Amino acid sequence: ATIVCLFWSMASVLEKYYLLDKFTPYELLLLRSIVFFIVGLSLVCIYEPSKLGNIKKNGRYLIWVFLICIVGIVGTLMFWKAINNNNVGTVSSIVGSLRITFAVLIGYLFFKEALSKKQLLGVVLAIFSVFLISYK
Repeated sequence: ATIVCLFWSMASVLEKYYLLDKFTPYELLLLRSIVFFIVGLSLVCIYEPSKLGNIKKNGRYLIWVFLICIVGIVGTLMFWKAINNNNVGTVSSIVGSLRITFAVLIGYLFFKEALSKKQLLGVVLAIFSVFLISYK
């Protein structure tokens, strides 16, 4: 998980300082989507070609794939706008803290996932950290 955070953090900083002043967020989203599609399809074809049949078998779930992609696209565009107009460290700290908080709360409220005392403490600390980061 730490390596994932490192790569996502590097991507955010590099996008702000090398790409967002040369491409609009919409152009960057298009370019990123094309690369993700090509790399993703290649990985599936190489490592799990039998999984390609799942698309036909589970076609009715493609609407969920579409809706989740739309939510991800909107979130990505809003994140790029935020880091373009603010300090990337501040925005990333707030987004990271609240992303975990919202995931835990949505899982608990809508999908009946268990909420441990540690998770509850983490949610409280994350919200507190957002206030500390945002306080001027």
